[in-house]
Amino acid sequence: MVRKADGKKDHDTALSCLLEANQVWAANAPVLVFACTVEALSKSGEPNKAAEHDLGIAAANLTFEAQMRGISVHQMIGILPEKVRDIYQVPDGVQPLTALVIGYAEKLAGFPAHLQERDASPRQRRELEETLFSGTWGEPASF
Repeated sequence: MVRKADGKKDHDTALSCLLEANQVWAANAPVLVFACTVEALSKSGEPNKAAEHDLGIAAANLTFEAQMRGISVHQMIGILPEKVRDIYQVPDGVQPLTALVIGYAEKLAGFPAHLQERDASPRQRRELEETLFSGTWGEPASF
């Protein structure tokens, strides 16, 4: 986790680990978190098959809690994992996977036009029939 209060140099270093398009979201945020998965279970050494699932749940719960407190979280997959690994000395067996920008939402007016348009447009979700299957893949659930 890098807090902007830790210094502009540290914040700029963290920003450099994001894809350029994602740097816009993090430029003024007070907190930037790189979330990682651990490839093996610590007790048995077996592959951690739930690592990405667990990271998703943790990020979602952090997001819900932040929202309840009036704080915004923007989750991003667009990071440079090897740069995160090199800069922050992430050990082998740990995979930098996502970033979370945490802070108070800014007005969209300060963002590039394409981001303003994207964020102001209604979200398009797939119909349940395209996502929820029964019996075999692609067969819509009847309930």
